[in-house]
Amino acid sequence: MDEVPAQSVLPTGQRQYSFENGCDVILEAKAAVLVREDPECALHHRDIALLYASGD
Repeated sequence: MDEVPAQSVLPTGQRQYSFENGCDVILEAKAAVLVREDPECALHHRDIALLYASGD
């Protein structure tokens, strides 16, 4: 499984977590709040991204 996402910051300041299967999860800049996720995403992708974001 592709459990470790690549992390980046978008020009808007929002945080993007990209998984190998093409799933991108976008979170707010300062809070672990979901903005958008791609259709390829499974529930565990969102959970992983939120866990990473909560540590920032």
